[in-house]
Parts: sequence; structure tokens; C-alpha cells
Amino acid sequence: QRKECKMVILSVCSQMLS
Repeated sequence: QRKECKMVILSVCSQMLS
């Protein structure tokens, strides 16, 4: 999932981790 996080915007990535 980390790889997908890179593709997605950092903002969205942060929300997913939250």
C-alpha cells in the first residue's frame, strides 16, 4: 500500500494513515 500512497496525493495518503 505504501507504493500506492506515493501515487496518490500526499494529502490522501495522510488521511489513509490517520
